[in-house]
Amino acid sequence: MESPSPKRYLVEIFDDAYAGAIQLASSETGIAKKAFPKTCPYTQEQVLDPDFLPN
Repeated sequence: MESPSPKRYLVEIFDDAYAGAIQLASSETGIAKKAFPKTCPYTQEQVLDPDFLPN
């Protein structure tokens, strides 16, 4: 039996994880959820890159 690929798993959960992050950020900051982008503005590769810093 093969183990599932971590990259495949990330593809499956990326959007849900972003939605959860919006919920958490909203509750911790008091910023309305609608103020955040509906979809993650960064690619999965950027999110996983430890050297990536958005502008």
